[in-house]
Amino acid sequence: MVRANRIRIAVAALLALCGAPAAAQLPATWDDLVSVKPKVLTAVYLLPGADFRPYRKVRIANVRTAFHKDWQTNVNRGVTTNRKITSADAERMANEFRASAGTVFADAFKAGGYEIVTEPAADVLELDVQILNLYVNAPVRPGGKTESIAVDAGEASLVLEARDSTTQAVLGRALDRRRTRPNDIGMPATEASNRDDFALLFKGWATQAVKGLEELKANSPVKVQAPGK
Repeated sequence: MVRANRIRIAVAALLALCGAPAAAQLPATWDDLVSVKPKVLTAVYLLPGADFRPYRKVRIANVRTAFHKDWQTNVNRGVTTNRKITSADAERMANEFRASAGTVFADAFKAGGYEIVTEPAADVLELDVQILNLYVNAPVRPGGKTESIAVDAGEASLVLEARDSTTQAVLGRALDRRRTRPNDIGMPATEASNRDDFALLFKGWATQAVKGLEELKANSPVKVQAPGK
């Protein structure tokens, strides 16, 4: 739990810098990891000398979700009491997003030829998936209706941590912040449309994770050095 909280605090600080002009301000190192130029995601950090070639299986150890700290307050502003999103509603939604992200990442790695396992082993890469800063623009409120029509379902941030499953050595972290696809103009959000749009966002991240692992295996051991070395 302490480690998870530490990562979340660090991620929040990093993602706060992820606006277009601020991306260059991201730190060059994070723990023992070194920043590398990402092709698609906001930031990627790798362990110098890490060798991803032995990993033929994947263990998704943890999937965590958390709403943006102001989300519940914002979506409840000016809304009558019986229409407010309660903490129980938010928890239910977070659990649904967690289940969706776990399924999407597992399916993507299976499609990429990796066996999904539950136990550590020398050929198992362990993944920790965190979907943070979730912001649903038009949540379904008590009674089953949304309050407004939104341009898109919302946005979220990703932190993906890769570890050796036996030693727990952290080999890399990837971070990104992204919006869901634009909605058809005039179409109200529904519970199903929100769920599907965020699942597509998760799928894009998962697909990129599989591609990234393949590239890392092709270029292992990782040839980066910490600044000043």
